[in-house]
Parts: sequence; structure tokens; C-alpha cells
Amino acid sequence: MASEKDLITENPFAILVRRMNRIESQNEQILCYLQGKESSSASSDEILTIDQAADFLHLTTQTIYGLVSDRKIPFSKPTGSRLYFSRLELIEWLKSHRTATVDEQAQQYNQSRSSRGNRRGKGQVA
Repeated sequence: MASEKDLITENPFAILVRRMNRIESQNEQILCYLQGKESSSASSDEILTIDQAADFLHLTTQTIYGLVSDRKIPFSKPTGSRLYFSRLELIEWLKSHRTATVDEQAQQYNQSRSSRGNRRGKGQVA
């Protein structure tokens, strides 16, 4: 690093350019790191054991065994004895069991009522 005397005599714009280049370089490194983390986490389909699946779903292993026994959860059993789960399949399974909100239920109810009203009205004379 330059001494204090060198900094005083050095062109201040050269100092700024050098510092800006260093900041831009660090910024690029951070962006590359973040993009790498984002793409690897989004595209990698991690295989989980039953304990890892239970932790991921916040359920007990007994509950997982029950869901497997009832064939209500996606799983693999390649060796015939050990259970494995795909993280992406578990996420999709969770999404497929989403419960509608009260507003969504009311909207569905109103839509079904209006469609029933349209069917009745076709055969009647006004």
C-alpha cells in the first residue's frame, strides 16, 4: 500500500479509479457467487433419507412411514428396504395439497351459483 506521502502527491483521480476498479471487481465476484448459489439450489434435486424428509416437512418419521404405507407421498425404494425422497417431488406434493383461502372458497361458491343459475334460465320463458 502507498505511504501517506505518496497519497498526497498522487493524482486523486488515479486513486479514485483504482478504488472503483477494486469495488467493481468485488461486486462481480459477489454477483457470480450469488448466481451460482441461486442456480445450484433451484436446479439440484436432492435425494433425502426418511429422517431428512421428516426434518424437511417438519413431521415425525412415524408420520412419514404412515404416508408411505398409504401411498400418499411420493417416494422411492430402489433397494427394496430403504426409503428415499426427492426434495422437488416433496415440494410439488406440498403445493398440490394447498387449501383454498376463505376468499377463494367464496369466489368458487359464487361462480358455481352463477353457473347453476345460467343453466336453469335456459329452459324457462321470461
